[in-house]
Amino acid sequence: MITHIDKLSAEVGARNEVNEVSNRVYPEVVKALEPFVGKKVCKVDGTLLEKVKNALPKFERHNVTFIYGTGHGYSISMRISTSRNYHPTGVVYQDNTVYFGSLNNGVLTDITPWHKDLRTDFTADEVRLVRKEIRELEDKVSQAKSKIHYFGA
Repeated sequence: MITHIDKLSAEVGARNEVNEVSNRVYPEVVKALEPFVGKKVCKVDGTLLEKVKNALPKFERHNVTFIYGTGHGYSISMRISTSRNYHPTGVVYQDNTVYFGSLNNGVLTDITPWHKDLRTDFTADEVRLVRKEIRELEDKVSQAKSKIHYFGA
């Protein structure tokens, strides 16, 4: 039997997956890049040198796209994108850009710290509840503003 999910559940599933993958990818890529700190890693055209490309881990996962980039010569990053289908023929996408290091004239100058563990446990019910709270707060703000609308908020 085929089960269909709603759009929000698909968005939440895709977000949790892209965050989980981002959390996992960062340390692996940084480990591969650490020996290149202080060294030239990019060609004049901004693409990565072959020795760097070969050192970087390759990732494969169903429904997930991994694209390394050099951010116009300022950083080494990866765009991680995933998608989920929802009832009956819709699709949603979620993506992250994970930054690994800074570049200056093609030289990897430092490793960008990973300051966060991205959440991987969002639920559709949680999102619905927070959206409801936001609407209620916005209504209260609107009511308060209307009391002094002559003077501006």
